[in-house]
Amino acid sequence: MVLNYAELRENVIEKYGSYANFADEIGYTEAAVTKKIEGKAPITIAEIVEWGKYLLFSRVSFTDEEYIEWRKAIEAKKAEMLLTG
Repeated sequence: MVLNYAELRENVIEKYGSYANFADEIGYTEAAVTKKIEGKAPITIAEIVEWGKYLLFSRVSFTDEEYIEWRKAIEAKKAEMLLTG
């Protein structure tokens, strides 16, 4: 998956002021968030869905195929939440 890391970095800094603040909010370590945001560690679809709740990713962050995959992941997460309650 290709993610617009520059937009991700800008979004995190704009909304949280630092990687550390964002990491605290989502329950990750600052080191883990930094590696993912800097492209040194992979970001999973599940993480993108979860982070999207906090960052409100824009549609332009993804190619058409990635957007479709992202939407499917969101629907799967919703279904999982309904089942687990």
